[in-house]
Amino acid sequence: MSLINTLRNLIVGIVVGMPVFLIMLSPAFLIPLAWVRFFRQGGQWQQSGWRRITGLLNLIAVSGLLIVFVVKVLGTHCNTAVGDWSCVSAWRSFATVVVRSTPAFLTLAFVGAKGTRILTGVSAVAICLDCMYIAALA
Repeated sequence: MSLINTLRNLIVGIVVGMPVFLIMLSPAFLIPLAWVRFFRQGGQWQQSGWRRITGLLNLIAVSGLLIVFVVKVLGTHCNTAVGDWSCVSAWRSFATVVVRSTPAFLTLAFVGAKGTRILTGVSAVAICLDCMYIAALA
């Protein structure tokens, strides 16, 4: 019976853990791909000037969000063993700001340049999910 429970827990861990792992890493690969597609498309599609400008603003905003997220994750040192829970409340405040600003990033992605809309929209949602995941673990 113990072997069956161990195998069941292993399968559940793989099924649940793999999507979470992919969500955590996806913005780091999607955003550079979006930058490449933005600069490579040139005259491939006929787009108005404001779409190119909003696409550039979208890429800058989502890239900045990723950089701030990584700095915040790596810069948060939490020592709850000695009763210091201030880092947990600070992270939840940061996660709240990210979750509430995600619709703005999605709106920018929707009106942005063709060829980068899906990549930046998915990246914004993935960063939001990463924030919620870390907040749930804290």
